[in-house]
Amino acid sequence: MRIKRNYVIFGLFLWIAAWVGNVYYFKVLKEPFFLKHYCEVREGMQTVSLYYIDMANREDKITSIYFPEIDYKPVILNKTISIHSGNYDLKSIELNLLQGDDKEILDKIKNTLVTKIEVEYKNGEKRVIDVGKIYIYTENKIDNDILSFRSISSISDGRTIATFRANENLKIKKLNYEFMDMDGLLGLKVNGKSVNGDEPSTIIAKDEELTIEANFEYNKDSSMKYNVYSFFVNVEFETLDGKRGVNSFEVNNQFIGNDIFNALKYERSGVNK
Repeated sequence: MRIKRNYVIFGLFLWIAAWVGNVYYFKVLKEPFFLKHYCEVREGMQTVSLYYIDMANREDKITSIYFPEIDYKPVILNKTISIHSGNYDLKSIELNLLQGDDKEILDKIKNTLVTKIEVEYKNGEKRVIDVGKIYIYTENKIDNDILSFRSISSISDGRTIATFRANENLKIKKLNYEFMDMDGLLGLKVNGKSVNGDEPSTIIAKDEELTIEANFEYNKDSSMKYNVYSFFVNVEFETLDGKRGVNSFEVNNQFIGNDIFNALKYERSGVNK
């Protein structure tokens, strides 16, 4: 009986420790906590959204976002609550990067990389925050004359399937994306066959369809799953007479908001970078 009582006491201790841990994280979240973003904003796209965790039912006090690395302040369009989870809300803030057709601003921010933002609050306080890597206005690589885009579908398990149609006999030379250096991020298949991205060497006959599948491969215990991803996979090809071209499709795997507490722990520990 004494042994069983010890087990009960030990179990109660663990429960109290877990409860205290939850309260601790709840209490120390005194300001919004931005997730890491690995995104690519291409030419022609007007907006980008940033995601952050905040306490539930708390007034949003963010008044502006500034990109210090490129000396640019985009306009805040709106702020929304994406998901409510217990003590926390997952929120997003949508930024308008370009007002109309302003060539001067476009030239200023084109082909730039944002890794930090300066957040200003209603009380005048400013904080510089690491937000990952956001590529601004990269080249919009689309060549539909030789390889025509047909369709795209996103599946809840993290897969994106894009289909193209060949207008000439061609060879798929390479698949690549901006974050190739992140090991274990994305798996790629060409017509059902796994490839490493460097040299698929797939021949597509004229009028045949090409199917490319992109799958986020990080395991369920990886901190990578708490990031926000939105970028393009480039499909480089060459016709049999030597003409080269590129087409592309977008993949994204937005942070799963029902795991806000664990995302917050990873972010606070500095693991999720």
